[in-house]
Amino acid sequence: MKRKTFSFLALLLAVLLLCSLPVSVSAASSPAAESAETVALQARWNEWKLKSRRSSSDDLKFDRAFRRLYATDPDVMIQNHVVYVKAKEKEKTVWQLVDFFDTNQAEKTTTKLVLPARIQGLPVRISMFCQSQDSRWPGDGRFRNNTVKQLVLSGNWKELQPFSFSSFTALQSVKLPDSLTTIGWGAFQNCSALKTVSGAKKLSAVNQKAFLHCKSLSDFPAVANVTRFASACFQDTGFRSLVLKAEASFPNTLETGGTGSRQFAACEKLKTVVFSEPKRSKTVLTIATEQFKRCGNLKKVTLPAGGKGVVIGPMAFQDCAALQSVKNTAKITNIHRRAFYNCRQLSAVVLSKQLKFAKWDAFLNCTGLKTLRLNGILPGVFRANEDLQGFSSYAGNNTSCNFVKHLPAACTVYVSSEAMQRAVSSRGFRGNIVIAA
Repeated sequence: MKRKTFSFLALLLAVLLLCSLPVSVSAASSPAAESAETVALQARWNEWKLKSRRSSSDDLKFDRAFRRLYATDPDVMIQNHVVYVKAKEKEKTVWQLVDFFDTNQAEKTTTKLVLPARIQGLPVRISMFCQSQDSRWPGDGRFRNNTVKQLVLSGNWKELQPFSFSSFTALQSVKLPDSLTTIGWGAFQNCSALKTVSGAKKLSAVNQKAFLHCKSLSDFPAVANVTRFASACFQDTGFRSLVLKAEASFPNTLETGGTGSRQFAACEKLKTVVFSEPKRSKTVLTIATEQFKRCGNLKKVTLPAGGKGVVIGPMAFQDCAALQSVKNTAKITNIHRRAFYNCRQLSAVVLSKQLKFAKWDAFLNCTGLKTLRLNGILPGVFRANEDLQGFSSYAGNNTSCNFVKHLPAACTVYVSSEAMQRAVSSRGFRGNIVIAA
């Protein structure tokens, strides 16, 4: 009997000692530690960490962030399957998005993201969190090629930061708030399945490569309101038609050592482009370098009939092999090199006395050109505005408007005077020259 009493007392003492030990952090009974979201997040973290090649400093930052999830830490927030950690941005506190996930660990398929502009009064930042080229935490491409199909930005967003959703290859639709004015560099680059972007009625600027290689993108009404298109912002997208503001600016990177602007280059499904009429009479529309280059199915372009004039930049419509009609060409003042090169179906062009110069190869290889009207143009335009760039292999063809020499022989040029007829003939044009009123 004494032995049984002693054993019972020993067991009771052992239980009391175990209960008096401190509870470990991993076993804490915080809501975050017990939630399914936290369990799923930890599982994803462990799997991703084994596959990644990040620096030790990145490991340290992420380890700290995930350890916080096992305590009641006010610097960590999990909302709608999205993880945010408090960070500093120019001495301001913000919520930095660091991960998103699904509570279903078996599938790990997050199909919809809803991101607010602010949480607890602090702004949300998503800058570079999926840029594969950036070695800074957490921009190492770990969210590339995920399963997100729908993205909704809620609240008062003003700017979408660079590379925010780059390479979300499953993304199909995006809903932007009407307050958004700027889309950052590469924000949706390589989102190959993206079809529609709605909202953003106040959108005014789309930065470099924002939608580069979004091959399925065909529906984005807010484009009609944009006034600044940076280089390659919509290159290789799926637009079938475009309505653009005449007041819009298309920065020409070629002038600053770049490779060209290419805002809508290689949009193979694009068929029509319409520039709206300007609100001011002094507006000059400048179509930038390679802006529509290699839009192989582009058939019709409508330039504004009003405004001060239109400048066609270098290679702006080069290799638009299906281009048949360009309306209101009489408003053109400058035609730069190879502007319409290889536009073999372009059949008629009307130029007026507003023309200041045209490069010698402006219409080179436009084999289908049947009619060129030089309405009101005087012989002096051939001698003015010397082409200082020069082409050594075409000596003697470097003055402005010597493009007539390289027109197809089947083309008929209409001029307004005998003097102009002689001027065109003296430039080596081989076709018919007709004097017309």
